[in-house]
Amino acid sequence: MQMLGAWDGCPSVRGSTLLRVVLLLVTLLVVSLARAQDTSMVPVVVDGQSVRLEMRIYKPSTEGKVPTLVFNHGSTGNGRDPNLFTKSQDFPQLAQFFVQRGWAVVMPSRRGRGGSEGEYDEGFASDRSRGYTCEPSLSIPGADRALRDIEASIGAILTMPFVDPNRIVIGGQSRGGILSVAYAGQHPE
Repeated sequence: MQMLGAWDGCPSVRGSTLLRVVLLLVTLLVVSLARAQDTSMVPVVVDGQSVRLEMRIYKPSTEGKVPTLVFNHGSTGNGRDPNLFTKSQDFPQLAQFFVQRGWAVVMPSRRGRGGSEGEYDEGFASDRSRGYTCEPSLSIPGADRALRDIEASIGAILTMPFVDPNRIVIGGQSRGGILSVAYAGQHPE
């Protein structure tokens, strides 16, 4: 009596299993490539205070200076859950899109966000447990504070050895997107 292996009697299952294994390996490869190649604590000075900001850095495998996307994170929803403040921000699919095209991507976290030092304070109500406010006397200074963090980040990023300072793009998600537009408006150069 001949014993058959688990898949020997089922050629269609054998081919299907092989396809699944190949797809799994390709998926794992893409996911591993999409993870931040480096997470650094970068020293900056903001409002006269020395702090270290967490930056996720993705770089292509090419040598020399490359165009760079600085991608800014959004807020934390309504701002009522302080546990979200220290959650690291990462957008690996976006980074992979740019890295595959020869770009670097740097994702800085503003003060008090992710692993960054300092207090997160971008337009909270007087009672912080109520989250963000639309009260201009509080929200506008919060946005200005965030813009100063972005300015300090850009200053540090421009000194990174792989960054071509003449080819920088700034963008972001949600609050990070509008802050990026505001920053670009303040710095048209």
